[in-house]
Amino acid sequence: MLSPLWFSSIVWCVMENKGLTQVKDLPSTQYLREKGATLSQSYAMTSPSGPNYRLLTAGKVFTQEYLWRKPEPNIASVYAAIGLPSFLWYPKGKPALKHDPYKQLQPGITTWQKPFDPEQLPANCQVFLGYDPISNGHDPVQYPAVGAKQIDRTLMALIGTLDKSRWFNTPDANGKYPVFLMTYDESFMGDQHILTALYGRGVKAGHVTSKRYDHLSVCRTMTDNWHLPALGNAGKSPAIADVWVTSAKPTVRPTAAAAVH
Repeated sequence: MLSPLWFSSIVWCVMENKGLTQVKDLPSTQYLREKGATLSQSYAMTSPSGPNYRLLTAGKVFTQEYLWRKPEPNIASVYAAIGLPSFLWYPKGKPALKHDPYKQLQPGITTWQKPFDPEQLPANCQVFLGYDPISNGHDPVQYPAVGAKQIDRTLMALIGTLDKSRWFNTPDANGKYPVFLMTYDESFMGDQHILTALYGRGVKAGHVTSKRYDHLSVCRTMTDNWHLPALGNAGKSPAIADVWVTSAKPTVRPTAAAAVH
């Protein structure tokens, strides 16, 4: 396995249905803005939820319907091909299937349903945190202020867990640290302008980038980090490459292309 470019592992989650203006003043947003890196021009790409989650995970929509229950190449499947484990972790309850891309795309990854405990993780891995519709702010969508407050509670609890974690604050054999990435599936504000933020010791603290990124950028960042070909249409968007303490260029593995077929 080649040395990772930017991070040793990624823990990521998706919150629901909030535009940037709705969450910019939340304590969790302010914390991530101060201690992590934020993308000031980050955009969701479509509607409804399901296609956005699949863009993040597989680089393709497949269909505009909420669900696409077929095996498809995705981050977890191409990681598995190079020996990198992925975990689908439900910290509290279970997400709706439309918010659970790895259940839709069926990569057969390890699934845990219990409070999130990073100390159980290996040095190099991927973790997708699937939150129930209350914790991710989806329900009730008719009360956006309530949803935003619940998102804030979810994120502050998660950040607290990561801050106290030995695993999250320990580099791997290549000197790279785990990263936490959070984003939103879509905005109900009409412009799809959303918050995306990254946090960890390998991220430039307080950095704000004005470069335009989208859900495909998140997908591409996860493949570029391990020198893998971009999935689906993710090659059309830039990887998130300007937020890291050290910069590097990907060396795409020619043999990895076979893993996506």
